[in-house]
Amino acid sequence: LFNGFWLVILGLSGSMLVYYQEIDRWINKDILTVEQQGQPLPVDSLYAIIRAKYPNASGTNIMWLPKKATDCYSFRVYDNAGQKDIYYSWDLYQADINPYTGAIVRAGNYRDFFSFLHWLLTFHYCLQMGTPGMLVITIAGILLFVNIITGIILYRKYFFKAMIFRAPVQWKNWRTGTSGLHRYIGVWSLF
Repeated sequence: LFNGFWLVILGLSGSMLVYYQEIDRWINKDILTVEQQGQPLPVDSLYAIIRAKYPNASGTNIMWLPKKATDCYSFRVYDNAGQKDIYYSWDLYQADINPYTGAIVRAGNYRDFFSFLHWLLTFHYCLQMGTPGMLVITIAGILLFVNIITGIILYRKYFFKAMIFRAPVQWKNWRTGTSGLHRYIGVWSLF
């Protein structure tokens, strides 16, 4: 039950984050849509502009390439410089840049600003708690793996039968009924 709580949270937040880029560009269309003005600047020039804004960053990468000529480039910046306390091993920043002018149209820390989606991304990875949150998420992932292995061992006789819907669900009482459903859901969730 303890692990189930974390898995539900991670499953729901992860399901939303699958559409992170689309939702962010839809919500912030007025900021992230730019006017096409000739040829875009070279990517290394855009990168240099971002690095100049965050000179102490320990890493920078392109998060999103433009899908259309009117989209911005999105960069993710990892800032630490070895000066963060144990609760935050790094700070995540995002900077969106106009590919034609080099103007930064939006920039900031995920924890401090932006939108629910940016907050949700940090929550998904570390529960907004930095290193201790990453530890909780890691333990939940290890427990999930243990649950899968023990489930395969316990239900090995029914595994193939559940795959082909030949393991009967007995409804003598709620325990046998839910056990049968658990068998089917567990086997099919592996896929």
